[in-house]
Amino acid sequence: RVTLLGDAVHAMNPVLGLGTNNAFQDADLLSQALINYSSEEPISCIQEYENEMRKRSTVDVLKSRSMALNMSAPVGLLRTFIRNCSLKFTNFILNFSSIFRKYIE
Repeated sequence: RVTLLGDAVHAMNPVLGLGTNNAFQDADLLSQALINYSSEEPISCIQEYENEMRKRSTVDVLKSRSMALNMSAPVGLLRTFIRNCSLKFTNFILNFSSIFRKYIE
């Protein structure tokens, strides 16, 4: 019997940063399930892991999918203009503050 964990089971958009967290949680859940291994029912621990993993990760997969759809949806000219101006302003502030710090030191 083979089981999977992390992105091999539930690939997610990297924007939310949930992929690695889910992989760690899957590994922890699988190790806990393997502690309960029984030679009479060898597959039951894997089934237990997979059932719990699906329950836990479904919410994160749906959040990730929703975020990916929101990011790829057309936003219109005004929102695009506001986004681009905000990014340019943020970049300017970050560059200005780093240059300003050099002169203060």
